[in-house]
Amino acid sequence: MSYESSPRHSFLGSASPSYQKSEAETNPMEAMLNQLDEDNDTEPWERYDDDGGKLEWCSWRGLFNLGTIFVLLAGLICLFAVLPITTQLNADRRAAEQENNTGWSYNLGGINATGQIAARPRELIDPDTPLDVYKRTGFDGKSWSLAFSDEFNTDGRTFFPGDDPFWEGVDLHYHGTNDFEWYDPSAIHTEGGSLIITQTQERINDLNFKSGMLQSWNKVCFWGSMYIEDEHPGPNITIGRNVPEIDLIEAQIEVSRAKGQVSQSFQVAPFNGYYKIDNTSVDVFDETISSLNSYWGGQYQQAASYLTDVEDQYYVDNSPEFGVFGFESYSNENTRGDNYITWVANGKPSWTLPAAAIGPDSGVDVGQRLISEEPMYMIMNFGLSNNFESVTFTQLEWPNRMGEPWRVEQRLQKRILNRDLSLAVDYVRVWVQDDYGGVGCSPSHRPTQKYINDHIDVYSKWPEHDGMDRHYISVA
Repeated sequence: MSYESSPRHSFLGSASPSYQKSEAETNPMEAMLNQLDEDNDTEPWERYDDDGGKLEWCSWRGLFNLGTIFVLLAGLICLFAVLPITTQLNADRRAAEQENNTGWSYNLGGINATGQIAARPRELIDPDTPLDVYKRTGFDGKSWSLAFSDEFNTDGRTFFPGDDPFWEGVDLHYHGTNDFEWYDPSAIHTEGGSLIITQTQERINDLNFKSGMLQSWNKVCFWGSMYIEDEHPGPNITIGRNVPEIDLIEAQIEVSRAKGQVSQSFQVAPFNGYYKIDNTSVDVFDETISSLNSYWGGQYQQAASYLTDVEDQYYVDNSPEFGVFGFESYSNENTRGDNYITWVANGKPSWTLPAAAIGPDSGVDVGQRLISEEPMYMIMNFGLSNNFESVTFTQLEWPNRMGEPWRVEQRLQKRILNRDLSLAVDYVRVWVQDDYGGVGCSPSHRPTQKYINDHIDVYSKWPEHDGMDRHYISVA
């Protein structure tokens, strides 16, 4: 407000001061612009408030405003980026679970119930697997690609239900072979870059031993073609569904020579006369170390099996040596006459079972048995049983009781601590042929999950009869 003297205005006939608005007051917008011009002549930190105090460049009010902006930006990112991504991931996980393709985990970020991070389908191959083994030439001369691997290099892994995306330890007694041990997940862990399955003298569920069985059922399976290698010291009624078994290693001892051996077998059904395979079509790579197994089958299976000697160093306690054992299986339903299984022992091919070896037998009205076309999962276990070979307990020495052979006596059932044996596995790797084969426990051409659901009574309880329900047995 400015003061001006004007003769036109008087008080009691005398000149007196009067009030008149300035130009700035009559034009507020111009006044504001003038003030902004004055403010721009100084830096922000040089400005003063009305009381003469210097203004702070960073105030609580400013921080609050910035925080509000960040919250709004975060909300927009979540709405237009995070939400679509998580929605797609959940959809992919559900699709993978429906295909039983791999072990997607349960929580956001892929963390499972025990805090381990589950691998994604693209991580079926362990990052620690050497690049030079991603490809191999099969025994058929064709190209095979790595589909799954586990190097077990991360120490401290456990295998209770929910701990691992690919493996799970079972909690049961393997009564089918009358094992001496109870299988418990606590007997399995990783240490020193290997999978360790430990067998202990331990009273558990009315048995005297505890050990471990690791399996990939309903997590990782393979069909069509597979070459599985490890290192250690039907959609319609014309297709029969069965429970095939290919044994990579079953250990035994040739007592007369005190020599360790592996039994490498394919279990088939139905059986031909006298459980005899056609040995004339079998290919044995080194007959000095491999021979036909004297066990040909029993009530529930026919065994196509050969025995191969195992090199002694693989049995040495804490030995740095690992033996390579595996098998290559090709089972294309369109070329059944050419299908085969080739086993590997001590890092070399040991024997091959062609489809012709399990051919038809008109004498017992049995047709061609098939090299398994079923999706197959993996099992690793460390068992003790008389069914496979009589256990000579008096010759067993436990690591911390070296030189003190133990005997099955009542007094030793109370002395169960600090006695154990271990099986170490350096890695598991699986390849599939580039032209045929894949990963999945329930592929569209073999919908295993549907088959189980359709016959859930058989899978959910042990039958009261002999277990042979003809309603579910058929042969293609």
